[in-house]
Amino acid sequence: MRYVLFWETTGEPVPREQNQKAIEARKDEKKYGKTIIQPHFYEANKGLSIVELDNIEQLANRRALAHPVKIKAMPLLLGTEMGKAMTEHGKR
Repeated sequence: MRYVLFWETTGEPVPREQNQKAIEARKDEKKYGKTIIQPHFYEANKGLSIVELDNIEQLANRRALAHPVKIKAMPLLLGTEMGKAMTEHGKR
């Protein structure tokens, strides 16, 4: 399933070495899932990424790796999936 990860840094710079280690670690797609869209900022210390995850452990691993960065994960649902669910629940 694909997720938008909204994240917020503390505003303090991350040491370059720590940042490089996290970038390298995220290449392990089995452990951290697949990055679809690389991190993009929309404010000075806020941004988003889009990832594809196979299980909740991958999300937990990403959050642990990024700590103390706050991450909010929002699932991306295909319109056809959402439409089907809405029809099944009498909402459409």
